[in-house]
Amino acid sequence: MSEWHDTGRAYAESFALLTAGAVPALLDALAARVPSGRFLDVGAGSGLVAAAAQARGFDVSAAEPEASMRAVLRDTHPRLDVLEAGLPDLPIADEAYDAVAANFVLNHVADPRASAAELARVTRPGGAVAATIWPAGASPLRPIWEAMSAVTPGGSPPNALPPERDFPRTPAGLATLFEGTGLRDVSAHAVEWTWSVAPTLLWRAVEGGIATIGNLYRRSDVATRTRMREVYDSESARRADAVSGLLVLPHTALLATGTR
Repeated sequence: MSEWHDTGRAYAESFALLTAGAVPALLDALAARVPSGRFLDVGAGSGLVAAAAQARGFDVSAAEPEASMRAVLRDTHPRLDVLEAGLPDLPIADEAYDAVAANFVLNHVADPRASAAELARVTRPGGAVAATIWPAGASPLRPIWEAMSAVTPGGSPPNALPPERDFPRTPAGLATLFEGTGLRDVSAHAVEWTWSVAPTLLWRAVEGGIATIGNLYRRSDVATRTRMREVYDSESARRADAVSGLLVLPHTALLATGTR
């Protein structure tokens, strides 16, 4: 997850607000199986899942490997128990938690199978695990990112995992990933919501080095960065709502839940 180095504040101000759209469904799925108890948010980022779980009455710990993310977590949610920990090796005892969540984490790790198994390992028998990922297919932001990548000397870097570590980014593929860890009564389905964001706010993700497009921007020279910004401004202005000026972006995620 090196692409996330020193991105905490920029992430909290941009893509964290996108991923928040899946949080209610994620927590509803867990609470339907385990309504209370010890809760672990893995890859907690800016802490939206952890804080929402705490508001529902769970006893929450937030595990996050990246230092700037942990700093945001502690500043924003001082009542949370924040752990320096990340997949696939959590320094946590077996069967330590009643409910474990990973919101858009398994699609960023180097070994999804080992990481999913780790989520199951730290969950007690009878406890529940839930995770979201982005599905295969085009993101509504992809045309903007592709136009920006096209003006860089090397284009967008490859982002694929080795076949032996990857899995199909479909409901069936995510369910199979969960079942391979020994989780039972696994369900997987799509979750949909719309994210409306000001282009200036979304630019914070790029400028802050978030994800593939931000990493590409960070590695580019000044002239290339200028061209990328010009393309971004043009593409986002063309797609923005004429009245609000916002980018109105329908999103779909995949949500899987299983019982240990």
